[in-house]
Amino acid sequence: MDHSEMRRGQPCWYKRPGVALIAVNDSLLLESSVYELLRLHLGNETYYVKCLELFLDVTRKTEFGQALDLESESLDLAEFDMKRYDTIVEYKTAYYSFYLSIVLPPHLSCSDTAWRWC
Repeated sequence: MDHSEMRRGQPCWYKRPGVALIAVNDSLLLESSVYELLRLHLGNETYYVKCLELFLDVTRKTEFGQALDLESESLDLAEFDMKRYDTIVEYKTAYYSFYLSIVLPPHLSCSDTAWRWC
């Protein structure tokens, strides 16, 4: 999306021979697989909907952060300030990296105390 050549020391997926724009579809398939796995493993649990909503919310926030980052490429340097940078960092990485790992376990424990906390 951001034309990077490398990610975490590895060539980006879309740079592999024969992938290119197929990478966009691959990302959609991976995302939909997350929801299918949730359904398969938690679908009969009372906390399934709460977990599903949590994953959907985190996905939406991450996509919002990615959109802000991509929009920033066309801004003049004067328009790019620390507030925008902090917002991008929060939405693009913090929710799936930190927030989800803290908020998900109480949902999975299915205790009344955990539900009130969330």
